[in-house]
Amino acid sequence: MSQELLPYTETRRDQLELELAAMANKRELNHRTNNGITVIAYWLMAENVTTIWVHDERVNAACEFEVPHDQVMEYFTHPFSNKQANIKPYQQSSNHEG
Repeated sequence: MSQELLPYTETRRDQLELELAAMANKRELNHRTNNGITVIAYWLMAENVTTIWVHDERVNAACEFEVPHDQVMEYFTHPFSNKQANIKPYQQSSNHEG
């Protein structure tokens, strides 16, 4: 069976360029997976923002939230701590690429 290729359009090219730019801006600082929970710490260079991305594969739910630079490893280690109540979700313009 052959796989049908999707047409390459100007819109798709623009979308790919945006995704590549976002990936070039986003640096993974640390990554761990345990018991179906994946936690990734990111640094977004252009915005100088650090975020924590958490994915629970058991329920297929994920969230990403901005954290203070000096506390990124604390949130990476304990992403479900009570401190999170004061953290706003990070609004990302493109999908997570991890």
